[in-house]
Amino acid sequence: MNDNPKFYKASENTNPSNLIIAIISGLAISIGLGYLYNLFSTFIPFIYFNVLMTIGLGMAIGLAARFISRVCKLNHKKSRLILVVVMALSTFLFQWIAYLSCHVNGSMIGFGKYLAHLPQFFVSGEYLNVLSELYNYGSWSIGSFVFNKFLLIAVWLVELCIITVLPIMSVLKMTEFPFSESKNQWYPKFTLTDQFESMSSKRYFLEEHHKDILRGIHNLKMGAGWRHGIVHIFYQEGENKQYLSFEKVFVEGQGKGREHQLI
Repeated sequence: MNDNPKFYKASENTNPSNLIIAIISGLAISIGLGYLYNLFSTFIPFIYFNVLMTIGLGMAIGLAARFISRVCKLNHKKSRLILVVVMALSTFLFQWIAYLSCHVNGSMIGFGKYLAHLPQFFVSGEYLNVLSELYNYGSWSIGSFVFNKFLLIAVWLVELCIITVLPIMSVLKMTEFPFSESKNQWYPKFTLTDQFESMSSKRYFLEEHHKDILRGIHNLKMGAGWRHGIVHIFYQEGENKQYLSFEKVFVEGQGKGREHQLI
């Protein structure tokens, strides 16, 4: 065990191949999310539901980006941010393509026809004409109040902010896991079965037991059911660095919170 353990820090290197694969996968998911978003907003045109659905879309993009980041081995925060921004902006674009395609078609279209409309959006001027009509005359209203022109643009910008900010926040909150660049894979995680006492300060624990962390863990008392600590070990054969993760678990009411820290 290193006498001076350090907190894990992800490498600054980004694997271009992994990032490209992740972006392609993200675009494929964004195409589907854009269509589903338009589908539900068309058949359930209630403003309060649309607000909740926009928030749900942002959360779905965040979850999808986190999953893709894990599968495609994006171990650096910068690459994960690139992925989630691309997914958020492309989903916003694709839901607009689906929406305008329905106006061009005169009714709701199937997923296959929606896919066929994707390349047409970038070459046909008909979509710009529909967008211009929406801007001038509006597409929805509350009572006799019609949302059009600059007020409608403001609504679109708020929608874009929700779809973009929520997934970015979700990705920024991702727990860092050790990654082996030499083997191009995540460290396997092993969890000790004991539930230890919850540490009030992990840094204090490290300062006190930095010469023998394993003995320090062994000397921890048993934790309470509603508040305890869990120790994870990240071990990769052939690597000269191994990691421990202290996880604080607490149950409050019917909720459950967790905190992670790697050394």
